Amino acid sequence: NLNQGFEQGCISGSVSIDEELASKLRYKIYPNPTVDRFNIELQSDVKLEINYVLYDLKGQRIRESLSPLQVGSSFVSKQEVDISDLSEGLYLLVLMKEGQQILRSFRIRKMN
Repeated sequence: NLNQGFEQGCISGSVSIDEELASKLRYKIYPNPTVDRFNIELQSDVKLEINYVLYDLKGQRIRESLSPLQVGSSFVSKQEVDISDLSEGLYLLVLMKEGQQILRSFRIRKMN
C-alpha cells in the first residue's frame, strides 16, 4: 500500500493522536482534488491553536503554517494553501495541536 509507507514516514513514535480532542474539531478541506490551492476551515468546541503540515509521498515537509491557526467555537478559522508550484500527485495534510498531537490527516490530490 503506497499510502501506508507515506503515513509511517510522517508519524513518529513521539507523536500521538488525541482522539477526544479530534472529535471536537470541525473542518472543511476544499476543493479536493485541486489545481492550484485549497482551503482549510476549522472550528472547535474548545479553544485551540492548530498548525498544519503538508507532506509529499516521500515524507518530506512541503508546506507548513507560519503561525498557528486560532480556533474556537465562536468563529471559523480559514487558511488558504497555495500548491500551484507542486507536481501532480497525492500529498498528506496533517493538522496538529502545538506541533505534537495529530488531530486529523487528509489526502490532498493535486491535479494539473
